[in-house]
This record gives sequence, structure tokens and C-alpha cells, in this order.
Amino acid sequence: MKRFLAILLTVCMMLPLLAALPISAAGGAPTAGVRFNNNEMYYMNGSPEAVPHTFEAWIYIPEEIPAYVGGDSRLGTIISNYSGFPVMPYFHWDMVKSEGGYSPRLEWRELYDTNNGNTGFHATGTSNAEKHEIRTQTFSDVVIPVGEWTHIAITVDARNVSALCYKNGVLAQTITNIEFLLGDLDVRLVDLPIVIGNDNRNGQPYYFRGELASLSLYAGTRTAAEIKADYEQGVNTADEDLLGHWEFAMDGDALPAPVAD
Repeated sequence: MKRFLAILLTVCMMLPLLAALPISAAGGAPTAGVRFNNNEMYYMNGSPEAVPHTFEAWIYIPEEIPAYVGGDSRLGTIISNYSGFPVMPYFHWDMVKSEGGYSPRLEWRELYDTNNGNTGFHATGTSNAEKHEIRTQTFSDVVIPVGEWTHIAITVDARNVSALCYKNGVLAQTITNIEFLLGDLDVRLVDLPIVIGNDNRNGQPYYFRGELASLSLYAGTRTAAEIKADYEQGVNTADEDLLGHWEFAMDGDALPAPVAD
């Protein structure tokens, strides 16, 4: 079953979608979120206007986590457009098992083809000159505690070839010396359909097994001060850098009603 969640850019668009918003809309930790399951895939309606360089979410890990067929090496996918294609750019944010709990992981694929006029864009078919790299950044020093709402923000800073992860508004880990084939994130990372709470492969069991209260994507690399403000005060939905923002709240035992089927 596929359901579509609209991209939310302003308050006036947000309120008709979800009548009940968690506390995080006004700042502070939320008290409730939404859980996903392996029978539903929630798609973004449309694509972001730019490639996100900042990813933020309020995350909760329950004490009892539903079992995966493939084991407990992953907590599941938060947002992704990975479709299984071997030569398509994608981005993928999930949570993986680490020492002491689960940690955030951001992954993306970039392509470069020197046979296509040296533009770097992937030509039809394959060639010996084609390069495609998967960049995986696992923030193993950032552990999400069980039974506690936690704000996580990940930024990609191509200028400084690094990725940073913030936990509850405080910088917790920096990964450096990241290679960018095109000098920045591939502009085609957002070309494939984007799924919230799962990736874009049919039948994949890696739905998110925790809870999400909110999720935000920003075009730019947010500063430490901006991320701290998001954590303490909530997201400013009038921010021109905001590509998408979702507030999730349970409707009984079900996800909020979809915008369209």
C-alpha cells in the first residue's frame, strides 16, 4: 500500500494535513510520535527544490522493538529514495546497531562519467570511465538512548569535506576527509521518489521501528547555532532554506490520514 505525504513548507499548508501536532512544533521534546510498519510506504508528494544538506528529526526508540526478519543490525530507515538501482544517485538516512544502542547513518551514491563531455553526468549505458561511489557516514559515537525522545541533526559540509552529527542541539561527532566526486552532493540525489519511514524498494523489511515526531530537510548546511535553535525552539517553517518539514502524531492506532492515494 502506498500513501503520499505532502511536502510542507509553510504553517498554512501544515495545519490542514495534521490536526494534532506534537509539542515539538513550539519547541521542546515531543511526547508522542508515529510508528511505521512493513505494509505501508509513505511517499513525498513531489521532490525537493534542491538537494538537502541538513537532516533533522525527533526520534524515539521504544524498549520493545518489533523484530526484523533479517535481525537487529538496523533500527530502520528514517527517509530514503534508495530503489536498488546500481547506477542511480540516492540518499538514505537510517539507524544502525552500534555499541550501546543505535546510531545514525547517512549514505549517498554519486556518479561521474568522463565520457559524457567531461560534465560528470551519467551517460546512457555504462562505460569504463564511469565512476559511482557510495559514501557511508556512520556516527557510531552518537548513541540514541532507549525510552527517551532525542533530537538528531546531520549536516553535510562539502566545502570542508565533512559531515557533522548533533544530538539534542550539541555537536556530538564530526567525520572528515569525505570525498565528493563532483565537489558537492550530486544534484540528482533527489530525482528518485522519496519515502519516509522506509526506503523505495518494494518488499523491504527495513521500515523504521522506532517513532518519529518530526522530520526536516534543509538545502544548506545549518550552523551549530541554527540547530540548537531548532532543538530548543522548534522549526521555523518560514525559513527560506527549509525544503520540507513534517509533524507526525498518531490518530488512535493509525498513521495520520494520507493526502492522496
